[in-house]
Amino acid sequence: MRYAFSNASSIYVDGCLHWITRNTMPNSTDRTLVIMSFNLSDEAFGVIQTPELVVVDHHSVHELAVLDNSLCWVDSESNNHINIWIKKGDESWTRSFCLQKSIVAPPSFGPVTPIKFEQNGRLFLKNRKCVACYDVQDNTATFFDVNYGDPQRDSYPDVFPFVGSFISINSH
Repeated sequence: MRYAFSNASSIYVDGCLHWITRNTMPNSTDRTLVIMSFNLSDEAFGVIQTPELVVVDHHSVHELAVLDNSLCWVDSESNNHINIWIKKGDESWTRSFCLQKSIVAPPSFGPVTPIKFEQNGRLFLKNRKCVACYDVQDNTATFFDVNYGDPQRDSYPDVFPFVGSFISINSH
């Protein structure tokens, strides 16, 4: 995990932690990205191939996320599109979204991470300062400012989907 990308890693899905890392085969010049997993129940490492052959360069913009309780690969490398791939369990990767960057991530918005897809066709995405609500049917986005951090520092609140529960926090 010497080449793990910390800004795009540490995702927990299906009892495993996941990281994006480079293929580090001995005596190889291969710079392909792979997803490393660590199963917490049997403490075993595994390797998951990325949706497409991804070669590392200094402009690579890839990220892992959780969307609908599934592992999600976000590819923002294209100048025009953001491709979001979903892997459910042992199934193969499925490209679920191809979003126009000009709509969901204008240049000032920066890299995005999906956080929630609702049944009404709205996809919520975040970056460090903003949340975008992308309407899949209308191909439009609405932005919500979440920059409540100190403008002089690089600290911003994290945004994540809320999952309700009937379990009381006071129960033992």
